[in-house]
Amino acid sequence: MDVGIIRQVTGVHYLEKPSKSIIVTTSFFTKDAQDAAKKIEQQLALKDYNDLKQWLEKY
Repeated sequence: MDVGIIRQVTGVHYLEKPSKSIIVTTSFFTKDAQDAAKKIEQQLALKDYNDLKQWLEKY
C-alpha cells in the first residue's frame, strides 16, 4: 500500500473526526506510507499482513 491511501484516509479522518482510524491490508505498506502515518500515529494505525497473521494465530 502506498502513501496515497494514507493521504485519502487522513482526509476523511479530518472531515469526519473519528477518535482513530485504522488501515488494514493483507499486503504491506511502503516506507513512504509508514513515514506519513508516523506523523499522525495518535490518529491513524496501520496493520499489515504480519499483524493479521498474528491476530489469526492468536484466535
